[in-house]
Amino acid sequence: MEDFKIGTVYATFDDFSSKFEKYCHDGFCVTSVQNSHKIKDTELQQTIRYQDILIACVHYGEPRKTIKAAKSRVDTKTLRIGCQFAVSLS
Repeated sequence: MEDFKIGTVYATFDDFSSKFEKYCHDGFCVTSVQNSHKIKDTELQQTIRYQDILIACVHYGEPRKTIKAAKSRVDTKTLRIGCQFAVSLS
């Protein structure tokens, strides 16, 4: 399984993406883009694509607590269960 470490530098977004997809496939991680901002420079878009991006586990974060939810069953419309796995690129 490919190791990801803080501070690793990738030449292109595609280089990162292919290694990250293999990592997720091998580790059975299901992720989604939580937040992203595309880069405005059209020449850089071919290699970098994003100014910054946050890719997180689909179970990332805590379910929202609402008054209605406190009075009834736990909200089952969310996948959030407190997972902290996230990758931020900038």
